[in-house]
Amino acid sequence: MSHLSRRAEARNVVRGCQLLAMTVALSVALTQADAQRPKGSTPSGARNKSQSTIRAELAAVLLQSRRYAEAAREYRLLVQREPQNRSYRLNLARALAWGDQPREAEPILAQLHREQPVDGTIASLLRSTRDAFEPRAAEAAAWVGEEPGYRPYRVALARALARDRLLGLAAAQYDTLLRTSDFGSTPSIATLRLELADVYAHSGDWTMGARGLRELLGTTPRDTALRHGLAILLTNGNDMRSALAQYDTLLATAPTASFYVDRARLHLAQSNEPEARADIASALAIAPSREAYAMLANVHRRHGSYAEARTALLAALNAPDTVGVPRRDIIAALGSLAREDRPGQLAPMIGDDPGWLVALESANDNLGVWYSNLSARRAASVPGGFMLSGGAEARSMRDHTSFSSFDTRAVGGNVGLSRDMASGALLTRVGARVGLLQHQGISTFHEWELSGATWLNAWELALVASERAAYQTLFTSSALVDPEAIAPPIMERSVSASLGGPAGPADLAVALERSHLSDGNTRLTTQAYTRYRLSEYVFAVGMASSLRFTERSSRYWDPLSYVATGAGAEVAVRRGRGLSFAVRAMPGVAFSNELLRVSDTIPEAPPPDETVKHTAFQLTTGGDATYRVNAFELGGSITYGRGRDGDYQRFGALVSLRWVP
Repeated sequence: MSHLSRRAEARNVVRGCQLLAMTVALSVALTQADAQRPKGSTPSGARNKSQSTIRAELAAVLLQSRRYAEAAREYRLLVQREPQNRSYRLNLARALAWGDQPREAEPILAQLHREQPVDGTIASLLRSTRDAFEPRAAEAAAWVGEEPGYRPYRVALARALARDRLLGLAAAQYDTLLRTSDFGSTPSIATLRLELADVYAHSGDWTMGARGLRELLGTTPRDTALRHGLAILLTNGNDMRSALAQYDTLLATAPTASFYVDRARLHLAQSNEPEARADIASALAIAPSREAYAMLANVHRRHGSYAEARTALLAALNAPDTVGVPRRDIIAALGSLAREDRPGQLAPMIGDDPGWLVALESANDNLGVWYSNLSARRAASVPGGFMLSGGAEARSMRDHTSFSSFDTRAVGGNVGLSRDMASGALLTRVGARVGLLQHQGISTFHEWELSGATWLNAWELALVASERAAYQTLFTSSALVDPEAIAPPIMERSVSASLGGPAGPADLAVALERSHLSDGNTRLTTQAYTRYRLSEYVFAVGMASSLRFTERSSRYWDPLSYVATGAGAEVAVRRGRGLSFAVRAMPGVAFSNELLRVSDTIPEAPPPDETVKHTAFQLTTGGDATYRVNAFELGGSITYGRGRDGDYQRFGALVSLRWVP
């Protein structure tokens, strides 16, 4: 350090010490002035004037010492005593403005400026103070009204209108800034055009936004930030070909990893997967990132290559942070991948997924019962993170035997509400649904369901409580209309729980349900399912189920106990996009213990009721297929079951179409 520098530093230290000493002295003088003066020795006006003088000197020293908070406190007291003192008010505004409180200083300076509009010092301080904070739109509009030609005020107004989503008014202010050249320092023309393009983008006018950026690119063709902004606008405007052309130009001049990732995303949107893979590989070769690895995982997931997708997501966890791709999102993606790779068995549907769903369900058995249900639902997100859904359905049931014939039709509707809550690998969904069903000539039935499920990766625990007409599960028309017309339709109130998930190469699931029927009976149902991977597409499957009724009924099949077992194989191919399918067959044995009412068949010699045990061949088989492309999903399934006493057979089919607008 030079001799002159040391002398200057020494002078600053001495000056600081002098200011500190003066501050302390003035503070002591101010607090002890009255204590040292006998009461009544000095008139009150003189005392107040003396105190104000000392306080003003103290405030000035504090302001000069850059102790702005203390200076502001002193000047506030002085202004309270002398509201018209311009010097006190100006210094209060200075202390607030220089002490990082520009919004509090602005109204004081604005009033001073109105009182003396020709004072250049106040006008300059007012402008710099207003420039130090973001005004509300009304405040900025008032500033423009005061000085319409001062450009910084108009910039503040345009930005405030954009923040408040008054996008049309904001665009008008930016247009004025770009067409006129008044006074005052403002951002560059390029910056203003970028901000105007952003306003157009937020208003959904991608064409105008892109037009402005193209005009600007004509004067600065090498501005990569500007060209990237244009590419983003074109992408949002669904002009994929033009957006790809801009990314081609960007990568020819500035081959960065982020530009490769952006272009890969465009290629995927146009189903150009080879080009997307090449861009992802180039991005990872330049700079590995979470975003690139996550995109690669999605490509593998589309083809059902779940092991490769998992490897990519694990690599994403160890990759550098990427803006917009937090670590918790990668963990959540790993959980979602696990659920898709190892879908739960025996799991109920919880809530609704977004979009339209149209489904036709049909079932019939060899006893003459036929049931169908045509339904249509629409689900959409609503504020608060909820999914609101509504649907309508039309049901039909026929029960034709050699002794009787029964036909009924019903129409109904329902509404539902569900919500997802996710935290890393943990996902929870809760849902509720209520509805009414009008059966022609029979009755109007209410239905409700409360459900909830929690997933930890692929493991799921689900609970469901519901109430509805029982004829669907009992699968007989007599549950709707008593053959002897002496009993009302049967309702059932059920509570069920299921648990399932992967354990090494096996998938396990158990489900329990207790249903209380309105005729006083109770049904207990248990199910167990296992699935073991033998190869990539082949699995060994097994199941066991039991059914018990606590009371006897003449209106539906009511075994004392029924146990069914089965084991077989499944061939399944699952993909995120394209065709997925599964085919399975499980032969086995069924055991039943039923009450035979001989008195019903031989009324002239009524013996006591007897129990009869059956052992019968059991077969459960079926298949399902799903085709997914873009926003559409078409699915179907067929099932066949044989059991009870060996003669009972039942068929089922389902066709569904899902569309996400």
